[in-house]
Amino acid sequence: MRRVRGVFAGCLIALLGACFLPTFDKVEGAGGAGGGTEDPCSARWPAPVPGTSAETDNIVISLATRTFDIGERDLTNAPGFDLDRSCTCCTSCPAAQTCTPPGEPLCDAPRGRDNAVAHFLSQLDAAIASPITSTSLQAAIDAGTWTILTRVTGYNGTPDDDEVVVMFYGTNALGASPQWSGQDIWTMRADYLPAASTNPDEALVRSDVAYVSGGVLVGTFGATQPLRITLTGGLDLWLTSAIFSGRLEPYGGSYRLVEGTMGGLWNMTDVFRSLAELDSGGAPLLCRGDPLYEDTVKPILCGLRDGRPGFDSPLACDAISFGTAFTSEPVVIGGVSPAPVPPTPCAAGTEPTGDTCP
Repeated sequence: MRRVRGVFAGCLIALLGACFLPTFDKVEGAGGAGGGTEDPCSARWPAPVPGTSAETDNIVISLATRTFDIGERDLTNAPGFDLDRSCTCCTSCPAAQTCTPPGEPLCDAPRGRDNAVAHFLSQLDAAIASPITSTSLQAAIDAGTWTILTRVTGYNGTPDDDEVVVMFYGTNALGASPQWSGQDIWTMRADYLPAASTNPDEALVRSDVAYVSGGVLVGTFGATQPLRITLTGGLDLWLTSAIFSGRLEPYGGSYRLVEGTMGGLWNMTDVFRSLAELDSGGAPLLCRGDPLYEDTVKPILCGLRDGRPGFDSPLACDAISFGTAFTSEPVVIGGVSPAPVPPTPCAAGTEPTGDTCP
């Protein structure tokens, strides 16, 4: 029962912060696994089976994301989780919106799945040639210029393990298209580790609240630190109330992750910080005062606020939800490479960092 106690202890510590870890009895995962009665109004994930960890659990799994889809091409089926325990626009579900949106509520995908970022990318692509789409992200993976590295440690190799660790790293380009033979060697970006560290176990982005249940790996983030993932163009997502889930399958002497889902809330403070770091060829892409930012990007983002990290509140929504469907396959994580050089900043006073929604 070490894991269950740890979760509730973490929630108590973060009670006034951004804990909001879902309850373990409200479950169904990426792929339909999981105990308890199925609730058609909630996209949930598996409950852990307690008492399965041992000191001899020593399997390490190194993975790279092979497919990645945020869902903007089919908004009615956008991937994600029921982050707010509410089915917005569902007339047959009793749950109501858990924060106050800026306008008309953003309707969820089936079973309450929240993914405002998919709506943002869809609207942005309709307005301009969007620099970030699921298509461009997939093309970058196929070319070996971008992926997300995942490392799982402490696994016992069985369908149930109540205590594993899940870690994430950004990476620089592979230098060639990946072969997906299990031997592609990707490096960890230095900014995903403490200064001067080369130890992958010291990952800055990690979930110690992670487990495997019925073959489904689950990691939760946000009680102590957000889940950071870096997309192409230098755009960082800092996700609180985040969940990572996928089915582990034996593959080539290791494991791959299929039917994966990742979801979380992107707080508006972090949204504006991330926009300041988005670049095109080393130049800032969005600055205050620029019509693209003021008339298109900012209004769309602010209008899509649909979440609030923490417990249910009638206060205004101050975050946008994110979701993605993915698969990951075995790779070799070998060494550390420098973090990219930061782009030229916007002129002083025009950085999106620190901006707020009206």
